[in-house]
Amino acid sequence: MFTRETPGAKEARLHYEVIETLNGASVLEVSLQTGRFHQIRAQLSFIGHPIVGDRKYRAQSSLPGRAVALYAHSLTIKHPVNKKELRFVSPPPAGWPFV
Repeated sequence: MFTRETPGAKEARLHYEVIETLNGASVLEVSLQTGRFHQIRAQLSFIGHPIVGDRKYRAQSSLPGRAVALYAHSLTIKHPVNKKELRFVSPPPAGWPFV
């Protein structure tokens, strides 16, 4: 993570909105403008708000089974050939306590 242009660094942009705050943690809706490896995890940790359970990126506590409170509710992509927009939606995992 760099706060200014750095040779060789790739741009990583996202937008987030706080949906709700629960017990000192926030439920966010995150929209990616770029798709970098671990982008959401790294950027939220960088601003001092690591994802619940994400010990690799400085979360203060763990979740059972080394789970991380992150999942993709929906994914929208353009088909590589016909360029039509495709949207995939997934319900929260069983027992998901964060919604």
